[in-house]
Amino acid sequence: MDPALVASDGIYTAYIILKVVLGRSCVLGRGGRNQIMADARILFLGRLADLAGGRERALRLEAAAPLSEIVAALTRDNPDLAAALAAPSVRVAINQLIQRGREGRAGPGDEIAFLPPVSGG
Repeated sequence: MDPALVASDGIYTAYIILKVVLGRSCVLGRGGRNQIMADARILFLGRLADLAGGRERALRLEAAAPLSEIVAALTRDNPDLAAALAAPSVRVAINQLIQRGREGRAGPGDEIAFLPPVSGG
């Protein structure tokens, strides 16, 4: 067994891939018998879904990360999506709470939604 997977108290833990009802994978992580780390659920609404190639994506996060790092990871190979997400009119919600600016942080198991401006009447 990989020594990195041995807890300091001698209890062995390992990464175990689980499938949850939503089809996302979860990982039982080091550091505790019941510590569950899940992929962050990324949602793209409106025209952002077209640019992203779909409405939903999973992103593996080992710990909470700033939104700027999450956006960089999501847009690394997609300059059109990067430009769209950089627009000040695009809002971000973490766990269904609209964020002020882009200073928020999200981690494993969180839902991050990118919301384009809405028009209509």
